Amino acid sequence: MSPTRPVIAFALLRQCAEALQTDLFGGVSLLIRPLISDLAGQVYNSNLLASRMADAYGISFPSTVLEDFLPRLISAGILKTEDTSSGIARAVYCDQGDNVVEIQDEEEFQNIIDDFLSHSEILLKSANLQIPENLLISGFLTHLSTLDFSSIRARPIVSRTTETGIIQGPAIKEKNALSEQLEQGAAIDVLVASYVSKLKAFDPDKLVLLSKVADGALGLELVLDLQAPSSVPRISSTTVVIDTPILLAFLDLSSKQDLDVTRRLISQISAAGGKIAAFQHSIEEAEGILAAIKAARYAGNAYGPTISRLSNSTYRAFFDSMSNRVAFVWHEQHKFELIQETSTHFYKNFTQQDEEDLTHRIQLSAFDRRLTRERDSKSVAETMRRLGGAHVPIGQISTCKFVFVTGNTSLQRNAARFLRDQGFVKPGEFTPIVTDRYIAGLCWLISGGVADKSPSTARLLANCAAALRLRPELAERTKRFLLALDDEKAKHFEALMTNDRASQYLVEATFGNPDVITALNVEDIFDEVQRRAAELVTKEKDEFYRAQVTNLEVAAAESNALALSLQEKVIDLSIDNQAKELQAKHLAEKANTLENESARQREVLDKQEEALLKQATEISSLGTTLLQLNDTATSAREAMERHKTRAIATASRYADRRILQIRILGCILLFGCALLLGFTDKFWIPTLSVDAQKYANVCLVVAQAIFAILGVAIFFDKFFGQRLRSWRTKLYTEKLLELGFDDSQAIP
Repeated sequence: MSPTRPVIAFALLRQCAEALQTDLFGGVSLLIRPLISDLAGQVYNSNLLASRMADAYGISFPSTVLEDFLPRLISAGILKTEDTSSGIARAVYCDQGDNVVEIQDEEEFQNIIDDFLSHSEILLKSANLQIPENLLISGFLTHLSTLDFSSIRARPIVSRTTETGIIQGPAIKEKNALSEQLEQGAAIDVLVASYVSKLKAFDPDKLVLLSKVADGALGLELVLDLQAPSSVPRISSTTVVIDTPILLAFLDLSSKQDLDVTRRLISQISAAGGKIAAFQHSIEEAEGILAAIKAARYAGNAYGPTISRLSNSTYRAFFDSMSNRVAFVWHEQHKFELIQETSTHFYKNFTQQDEEDLTHRIQLSAFDRRLTRERDSKSVAETMRRLGGAHVPIGQISTCKFVFVTGNTSLQRNAARFLRDQGFVKPGEFTPIVTDRYIAGLCWLISGGVADKSPSTARLLANCAAALRLRPELAERTKRFLLALDDEKAKHFEALMTNDRASQYLVEATFGNPDVITALNVEDIFDEVQRRAAELVTKEKDEFYRAQVTNLEVAAAESNALALSLQEKVIDLSIDNQAKELQAKHLAEKANTLENESARQREVLDKQEEALLKQATEISSLGTTLLQLNDTATSAREAMERHKTRAIATASRYADRRILQIRILGCILLFGCALLLGFTDKFWIPTLSVDAQKYANVCLVVAQAIFAILGVAIFFDKFFGQRLRSWRTKLYTEKLLELGFDDSQAIP
């Protein structure tokens, strides 16, 4: 069966994440090629390509971004130029037949999608909701691509009353309309967050695959936004200003998961060369939030990740110690910059009226908190004022002096739109208001897109945890119904809400909608909350007792081995019956003592400690002995090498002397033969006839010349060298054997 389009999208985004490590534009072209297989020969249309990429990968961006990519698309073989009859060149799509992208891991992604749909069906059925399958799949991909789970947090909590005759004002109507508008998005937020949390607990391998999909989507967005640079320079000249929630998370004043993500983000920014800072009004806002948490906790109506952590006495002491010390810890302990409000003469770059207009623009509904919006607008305004009206090209982010980072995607989106609409940021320029996901991805590309530095996994888990974070209205409604049934259950429920897994279930079961909780199902919800909390406790206990059982099993095995050893000794020594009875009695008593687990375990642990100490002593002694033997062996080996070297030198000198002697004796012998032939001229030649004497004298002279020549030639290797070298090898080998070494050494 061929993979479906969603499976292909998931798989290609995963492959894009790997391609980005070596070629930034290569990862983008990998995603584009499958989308244009049916467009070969057609005129290039950036609107069509942008639309197809948004549909396929869940990432929306202006088509104008692709207009600047024409040269890169042509060089990558995606487009080509053609001359028209009028002499004007146009860009057309290339045939991608030779550039087929091999889809990987499609089976795994199909299993993930099927598993997600099954998980969603169970939750939707329990809440009596219906969402089409295609919307679930596209929502799943979109959430992985954007890591945006803001609908559940932005959706107002409303209670749809069934009473008639109640007149609703404009604000209530707006609130109801907004809640209805965000209902489906909030439900998909919960479904995806719930499924990711499930994978984290029970199937981390699938979570790794999904994180790579998020990496690919983040890389695609950044490369398109940065106009596909060949590399991303460090941001050494940039001051990165963080918003209040990120500040609180970094100082460990939020959830544990937010702490891990934020610490990693700050570390990545520092590694990329950026300087970390916070505005003074953000410090003041953080102090106000701490005071509000304390007041709500004392009033008994506070919920959230920080409240659940305050049940720990150590963390509570730390939290209390941070009151009125946020600025000190940020600036003095962590050595980060604290930025004061700019002087009024900088307001010409972003006026007070601009700031007020921005405050209205970022308002999502009439129920948004005014003070929070004013703080956010102040942060954007201060950033623009400190930039002094500078316009930074999108390809030169490293020249931007100030960048404001927020975890609120809605704020970033609305602020960026406002800055573009008002002309503060022109087309092709960088918007200095970015999300934490964007800056983390930018730092990831600066580091080369290395997989283990990817920001997606931690950010995905943190955003999912935030999406499943309990809202007070849900807890209050559940508690109110339980109070009507059983006071004890209500108190127990309030205590359970400090357990993250239990509180997340309440969000999963209701999709953030209090109307789902009724007097008929509140006890079922309470029972499931108890079960979820018990699962966590059980898991922790299982891990603890598993270690204990392992220790007990080891101790029991050692005890059995000891008993067997004692029995063998009894048999070997032929102990009399009385001794055997005493031994049996002793073993029986020892078996009874095993029932007393703590005492027996202490005894076994003591014996183990003594044995370990003894073994450690023996190992130490063996180690010392081994070192000594090693030193001795090294010394012996060095001595042997020296002796062998001297033996080789001696054998070589011996062979050379013998060969020299052979040469000298040979020369003497040959010249002696020549002289002896001379004496025959006196004794033997005269006895011959006159003619014979003439020939004999000639032969005699030739023979003498030959012997003389041979006597001289014996000193030259050209004539006797091979034979002499053979004799020398033999003499060398014999001498080497005589000195106690074999002839494996190369002949010098």
